[in-house]
Amino acid sequence: MKKIWVWLLCAVLLIGIGFGLARIIGKKPAIEHQYQFTVEVRAIGDFSCVLSPTTLTLNKGEVGTLTITTSASGGFDGQIYFKVSGLPDGSYSISASPINPGQSATLTINSALLVTNTGYVCQLVAADGPIQED
Repeated sequence: MKKIWVWLLCAVLLIGIGFGLARIIGKKPAIEHQYQFTVEVRAIGDFSCVLSPTTLTLNKGEVGTLTITTSASGGFDGQIYFKVSGLPDGSYSISASPINPGQSATLTINSALLVTNTGYVCQLVAADGPIQED
């Protein structure tokens, strides 16, 4: 009879210890904070662009084109994005943006949408990521 009580006591203790461990192991923290973060992987190296020609003289209504030729150095393998400033919206288009290094794009300018007898000082912006509009 004594053996049964010992076994019963051992069983109760083991079950109690098991439940206690389960509560300790499965216990959630009282306070939990979550934080967001961003990882940005930048391209290595650099790129360059050559714009040809650098001056266009157009008669009203003519369409002119400039070629944008790109190249990479130092292992740059990202894409190149373009933006034009200095011309009214709708008066120009770029054949492709973004492009890969070694590729070319065409900048087309429609003088019908520009003011006659006006000189426009324009800028082509090239970047290794999307360019935000002004």
